Amino acid sequence: MTRSMQQLSDNLAPLTCKIVHHPLYQEITSITNLRLFMEQHVFAVWDFMCLLKELHRRIVSTAAPWFPPTDALSANFIGSILAEEEGDVTESGTEYLSHYEMYIKAMKQINADSQPITTLQDLLKQGSSIDQALQHLSLKQSTQDFVLTTFSFFTAEVHELASAFVYGREGITAAMFAPLITQLELEMKQQNRSQLSTLIYYFKRHIELDNNEHYPKAIKMLDNLIKGDQKKLQEAEDAAVKALTARDKFLTGILETIPNKNACS
Repeated sequence: MTRSMQQLSDNLAPLTCKIVHHPLYQEITSITNLRLFMEQHVFAVWDFMCLLKELHRRIVSTAAPWFPPTDALSANFIGSILAEEEGDVTESGTEYLSHYEMYIKAMKQINADSQPITTLQDLLKQGSSIDQALQHLSLKQSTQDFVLTTFSFFTAEVHELASAFVYGREGITAAMFAPLITQLELEMKQQNRSQLSTLIYYFKRHIELDNNEHYPKAIKMLDNLIKGDQKKLQEAEDAAVKALTARDKFLTGILETIPNKNACS
């Protein structure tokens, strides 16, 4: 990591730490609370794919005639993560699903309601804007705001888009999912393991990929896009702060849906 990227990461550390240690994770202590979490969190799983696809579109040629990418490292990173996100091996080891589909499968295993996210996609297919589609659903405002924040990056410069992706997603995923795995594995001691097997596999797979492959490559990609330009560096930091702030509010919104939580949270 270059000095400028290290400084950027250091500047974001307090906000990242706030998200990693959010009190929400301590409240996922039952299947009921897990359902409430997943019914909102699935929107972050879906709009992550939207963020990834837009970044992919900006970095590589996606239609004929083809042209070589201006940044082969970034093209390699985006291509590899996209392949895994859209078609990764499942816990069975014999079939492939997108990570989004794995998450939907995990929701169904605990009877969580996946109809709202399905309805959102149906509305978008029919031509609704993201704003119109979200307004049609009975979602918490914090969830709507989170998705709209993600989509707001699609009109930003590529280094801003990449920063939202790197720091708002890849940089926090492993640390966010680790405490959830701990809670879920405790829950599995008293519940049918098949109810949670797909979700735990999903979380562990993300931790494995993000820690070992995705985040290190993502940092190099962003560094390549900034190229030491101080204006771009500041814009990247602003974008990351915007993404992380939206995530913090999103998690707090989910926490508010969970009954009997600790009043001090």
